[in-house]
Amino acid sequence: ISKADVSIFFSVRKDYMDTPNVWIDISSSSCWSPGYQVVMDHIKDLIELFGGKSRKTGVSEVHLCADFIGCEISDLGIHNFTQWITRATKFHAHYESSKFTGVSLDQSFGQLGISDSKFDEVGIIVENGISVGLGDIALRIYDKVLEMKRQPSKQSIFSSVWGQDEYNGQAVTRVEFQLRRPVLRQLKVNTLKDLFQKVGGIWEYCTQSWSRFCTDPVDKKNRHQDRAETHPFWLQVQELAHEWQSYEPIKRKRLLPQKDKKQLMDMAGGCLCNIAAIYRLTPDDIPYFTNRMISIMDSWLREKSNDINEKTGKSVLEEKIQQKFNEVWPFGLCEVHGYPDHMRE
Repeated sequence: ISKADVSIFFSVRKDYMDTPNVWIDISSSSCWSPGYQVVMDHIKDLIELFGGKSRKTGVSEVHLCADFIGCEISDLGIHNFTQWITRATKFHAHYESSKFTGVSLDQSFGQLGISDSKFDEVGIIVENGISVGLGDIALRIYDKVLEMKRQPSKQSIFSSVWGQDEYNGQAVTRVEFQLRRPVLRQLKVNTLKDLFQKVGGIWEYCTQSWSRFCTDPVDKKNRHQDRAETHPFWLQVQELAHEWQSYEPIKRKRLLPQKDKKQLMDMAGGCLCNIAAIYRLTPDDIPYFTNRMISIMDSWLREKSNDINEKTGKSVLEEKIQQKFNEVWPFGLCEVHGYPDHMRE
């Protein structure tokens, strides 16, 4: 179901606790006016009108942006990567003909930006993400007026948002951060309520810990980044952290994998049933069926234990067991797998 820039997608899946069966995409115009909360309330009313129930909500992607009216992007010098301190792994400057139109930075792996150390209180800091298109966290700074020339329908909307009687083509530079689900989980933003409470803290993290634009080229080789002076334009960007609807300080942490024993057993059982079907085993004789499955797994375990890695001198089975042990107990044996007692939250 679509109307204007709001789309609602429905799925017939019944396992809604693991996979949402309603997905909502709210684009920029409706986020500005009337606002995402108003749109969500209308959609919840629509679902309830047809007998549905809202059991829980999740956030898969967030775009936070600020518009700087009267700011000419070509005067800022943001195209010079040497003036950026950022955790981003990719940097692009964009031009249309000879006109500079903006920059984009994105990250799909690397340090989380909590500190300059490769360790923090939850272990080795490594962010995993996708590498297709954009990373899980991205920054775009672009000429909003140039973009709107291609979308005349937005001109009246944003003229009103910017407090102007009519669209007059005045320079507007937009600073926009995009955060996808893996990063949102690290920031502990799982629901719309979380987003509303932490939106100011998210902006603070993005503009201070994840990226910073400086007045002069930064001496990164000698690790003098702390001495770099923040550009006056970026100081204005940072100051907006407390101007959002709400502000709550946040910490970004890599989430350690938590293994679900029941889920893993169900997965293993499902795989064994598939193997049984290949062997043409039927459930007519459960004891025979069970013994055959035990025999098949025993043969697999023996085969892997006899398969020796020439480089390490260890069997493939031994290496697999050690790998999984390290994943489940990264800090050694403790009460809850994954986290020592003092790290539990």
